[in-house]
Amino acid sequence: MTPVEQLKSIANKLENKKMQTKETWLADRAAERAQWFYTQAYKRWALELSHDKNVVIAKDIAIFVVNELWSYTEDDFWSQVRKLIVEQPHKTLYKP
Repeated sequence: MTPVEQLKSIANKLENKKMQTKETWLADRAAERAQWFYTQAYKRWALELSHDKNVVIAKDIAIFVVNELWSYTEDDFWSQVRKLIVEQPHKTLYKP
């Protein structure tokens, strides 16, 4: 391998690591935002006696808010947040 090829290989590895780090950071932030929106909705508006109804209410409100943010910003980050809210169970999302 020539020195130029070695430098290109190193540059590609660094770029891949940088992208993985950014993707990991975005995934962590999306999880934090999903938990925050769900928890706030659960605490403020989930007032039913049934836990199952409260989970549905909190998810619906959190999804509504995230959809509004997504429509204003057109950033795919919010689609990741929405997906987490839809897919994750209460125990994962609720952080008192």
